[in-house]
Amino acid sequence: MTDAEDFTVVALCSDPFDLRTDYVRCKLFGRSAEGFDEEEYYESFFHVNIAGGFVFWNEKDTDYRVPLLRGMCQSESSN
Repeated sequence: MTDAEDFTVVALCSDPFDLRTDYVRCKLFGRSAEGFDEEEYYESFFHVNIAGGFVFWNEKDTDYRVPLLRGMCQSESSN
């Protein structure tokens, strides 16, 4: 498993929200830093419902599956 993975996260709502009490849908962008490699970039959805006791992570598109799994499984030194 990777030591750490950085994401850009965007909440998919237009109203202010309280992450502790509201169901919040987010979109994650991984390995999206300036000059990113298209083969390493991925997107996924992350839904948070702390009050309900769960988070849900869902792939956006199967084309992003391999880069997403690679991002979760490799350390920076093995890239």
